[in-house]
Amino acid sequence: MNKKQSILIVLLVVIILCTACGPAAPQQTDTTAAPQTQAPQTTPAPETTAAPETTAPETTAAAPQIAAIDGKNTEFRILGRQHTNADATYNPYPEFAATATTGEIMNDTVFKRNQALEDKYNIKIVADVDTRENVRNRLRTYVQTNDPYYDLVSIATMYAFTMASEGHLISTDKIPYVDLEKPWWHTQTMENYTVGNIGYSLIGDINFSQFLSAGALFFNQNVATEYKVPNMYDLVREGKWTVDQMHAIAKDITRDLNGDQAIDEQDMWGLVTGNFTWMNVFYGCDTGLIEKDENDIPVLVWNSERNLSIIDKITSLLNDGEATMMSNQHPTWKTTTDDYLRANRALFRIGNIYTALSLRNMEPEFGILPMPKYNEAQENYTTYTHYGHSNVMVVPKTNARLDLTGAFLEDATYLSYKDLRPAFFEATLTGKIARNEDTVEMLNILFAGINPDLALPFHGAGMTIDTVMRKIYTDDMDSYASLLASEFTANETAMKTNTEKLLNGNK
Repeated sequence: MNKKQSILIVLLVVIILCTACGPAAPQQTDTTAAPQTQAPQTTPAPETTAAPETTAPETTAAAPQIAAIDGKNTEFRILGRQHTNADATYNPYPEFAATATTGEIMNDTVFKRNQALEDKYNIKIVADVDTRENVRNRLRTYVQTNDPYYDLVSIATMYAFTMASEGHLISTDKIPYVDLEKPWWHTQTMENYTVGNIGYSLIGDINFSQFLSAGALFFNQNVATEYKVPNMYDLVREGKWTVDQMHAIAKDITRDLNGDQAIDEQDMWGLVTGNFTWMNVFYGCDTGLIEKDENDIPVLVWNSERNLSIIDKITSLLNDGEATMMSNQHPTWKTTTDDYLRANRALFRIGNIYTALSLRNMEPEFGILPMPKYNEAQENYTTYTHYGHSNVMVVPKTNARLDLTGAFLEDATYLSYKDLRPAFFEATLTGKIARNEDTVEMLNILFAGINPDLALPFHGAGMTIDTVMRKIYTDDMDSYASLLASEFTANETAMKTNTEKLLNGNK
């Protein structure tokens, strides 16, 4: 991910954390968040560390030189994820469904962008929204009935590959006007998602959810100060922030507060989390479940020697009852992971950026860190994006006006790059986190490391790896080799079957 992209994402996160005037988001069972706090006193970063941005980032790349295509005053229909009700935590801002100005900067900037596109292409944007699953179902139905109703669809990452392998999508190489070398497209992520050097997902500055769903580690600064935890910002800067380091700190923090000789719901925990966060730790170790061969064909490496070593380390952390409160192992406990942070009874909370929404009004101060490395030899901090809560843009196979759609996509993504980035920054100028140099620095590191695995879009194509891995931590399993071995073949078969369907359908 390039520097401009990482700056954009930092700004988006800052908005989320600072919009405390809105209602708190509902507690989510498959998310993570952290208390709102100012960073502790830290040693100044080395001179080589870039200072946090204090003015709007430059978005000066030349605009696409695309001549207007006359849409003949027709509706340009887009189907996407809802940003209200149950999906509000994951998709708080409309990608296209802004029908009027409201005074909220994100909504209003999207609305003005839409107006510019409508004026240029002589169209009326109609943006329908639905639940994650219904977006997939509606796309499938329209294509199967050969109905060109939708020109464009924003779909969950986990369903994009399924839709492609079923023959419902147009490959990105066939979409005119889209220039993936431009800075408003997230080229690295799209390259990771190709099969046989063919892609079906377009990911750019329209797709806020890619970054809202990035994995992160939150910590309670009050607890860190009280228990004299080492300066974790410096550990990150020095390349010493590792899973073992986090585990040791968590173990040192966990203690019996009420004197009943047991560590339970009433006590202090070093780490509170849920079983889904194995992915946060796993991908933080700079690895993947799928690699690709010289022909860009996926190869399942779930059981590679390195990956098994990483899973061992994760298991040691998440199943350590003297360091970690795994919520799925205590279904009768009433205290949520967020509650522990609010009550100053937890240091760490593994999560994703969107879960900061549920903690934005929290009193205790908090900080944000990238997920720890496997060991100090690992070169960079790496980050994943949640497969179910991130979206990608896809073009239905039934699209009847590909030239207009391609031109629209390129201009829409450029305008998002040009206008939404400054809007993000404007919304953060009065935000507490925008003045926190340590946090901004950590966010830049975190987002610069986004490098998602092809296994994420494959999840919706019959692969059960996530379900199997969650079972290890729900059931508190120390020995899991036989479980992984028994599930490997089925997952490899699902991957190969869908790969073959995709490649055959593209001929």
